[in-house]
Amino acid sequence: MKDENPHFTPMDWRNTSAERVIERVEEAKIVGMGGAGYPTHLKLRTAIDTKTRIVIANGVETDPDVTADRTLLANYGVDVLEGIQIVAHVLNTTSCYLAVDEGILANELRNCSKHNIRISVVAPSYQIGEERVLIKALTSKVIPANSYPASHGIVVLNVATLYAICRCVRDGVLPTQRIVTVLGRDEWHRIGTPIDSIVPDIRGIRVGSSATGHVACSTNVLEATHNAISRDHSTDSLACIRCGKCSDACPKDLPVERMYDEAISTALSSVSLLDLNACNDCGACVVACPSRIHLLDHIRQSRSRCTSMAIRDANAARARRRHQTKAKRLQDRARRDQDERHTRMQQDHQWL
Repeated sequence: MKDENPHFTPMDWRNTSAERVIERVEEAKIVGMGGAGYPTHLKLRTAIDTKTRIVIANGVETDPDVTADRTLLANYGVDVLEGIQIVAHVLNTTSCYLAVDEGILANELRNCSKHNIRISVVAPSYQIGEERVLIKALTSKVIPANSYPASHGIVVLNVATLYAICRCVRDGVLPTQRIVTVLGRDEWHRIGTPIDSIVPDIRGIRVGSSATGHVACSTNVLEATHNAISRDHSTDSLACIRCGKCSDACPKDLPVERMYDEAISTALSSVSLLDLNACNDCGACVVACPSRIHLLDHIRQSRSRCTSMAIRDANAARARRRHQTKAKRLQDRARRDQDERHTRMQQDHQWL
């Protein structure tokens, strides 16, 4: 199920300026479909102003039981490859990579590709979806944590995003649908469709993978960033047994067990704030937990609570500064009035 009716005029992108192609991507409102949802045209504009320009397509499945990207590559790999070429044209570069997690799929794509696109097989891991980790695996370049890869000229895009770019630029078709792994089956669904229309009974359902998705509710609709609708394995979770497997599984060596304890006790420490921000929601701890506790739910709740606390503290600090400024203004006014009164009292008055 795909839209074939052009919304835009199909574009001969090879003979079109980079700026016009970027404008088309912006008009189509294409965002990162791997989960981030960052506007793609902004990423392209950032990278185009740098000297080193590299295009990386991420087709590695990192979520358990999700195969949407793999299915997209297997059936529409030619379109994804052309999407890479379009981005390479925009950035005026021949340095292009495509990362996949299956050797057979990689060979099939190599046979389809007639251009200088390096297709690499990358072992799937929980962290490979993080741009900096994939960049290092493919190019050995290290991107600092305090900067974005695009500001270094490296554009990392999910294969679904590249497919959408190809379709909107080459064919003029808006990205109104995407492939979603629905309870183990890969299907085309229209973006904006209510989740309860795709899965009638949303009890025990997560929007996203079972490890990283959110519990479905009646108001949820399918978004461009959703690659799956999965069973919620935490519905029959048991009590934590303090086995420490969650902390052992964390690729970032975060103290997940302690973070969970603080989450359920609502006693957040200053150290835990750093850990919460360091967590990138990869889901490794969820998969490792023998009690089927969805630890990410608790980590996200703690992070949300910390954000609310930070906003509350910032508002309180701003109110305190305004109060202090007002108090000082009133004091200065009272002092001026007193000085003026004293000056008047010292003057010689001419009585009529």
